[in-house]
Amino acid sequence: MRAPVRAVMPFVAAAVLALLVYAIVGASGWLAHPLGSCTGSAALVVRCKGYNFWSGIGSDLGEITLLTAVLATYWHHTCNVGRCWRLGRFAHGPLKLCAHHHPQLPDSGGIGREHIEAITRRLEAHESDPGAHGGSGLAAKG
Repeated sequence: MRAPVRAVMPFVAAAVLALLVYAIVGASGWLAHPLGSCTGSAALVVRCKGYNFWSGIGSDLGEITLLTAVLATYWHHTCNVGRCWRLGRFAHGPLKLCAHHHPQLPDSGGIGREHIEAITRRLEAHESDPGAHGGSGLAAKG
């Protein structure tokens, strides 16, 4: 029975501390200000309505937008292999693969002139033979 009480005590202490701070500061708007709410005369409320929101919670909208854009760009450019966080810089059909997962990159990671020429020769030979990729070659005969 003692273990659940110990687990709840930090939350109770935090709630008491929050109420104590609220009582000391008063209901003058320490929480209402960031949410855009105003107190005072009608002229003061009209003047501060928009300012309170943009100086409070509204000021974080720009940072959230920038962070979302950076994360979306990163996720769009990562390797398409599951659980690989590397940038997918190499096209392999419709996929974007990193240097680690791309089947045509050498294990050393470096791509030399010989490697590029070998792939180019292989692609040219593949394109010149219509039946090389499993087709019957009917399109070439017709």
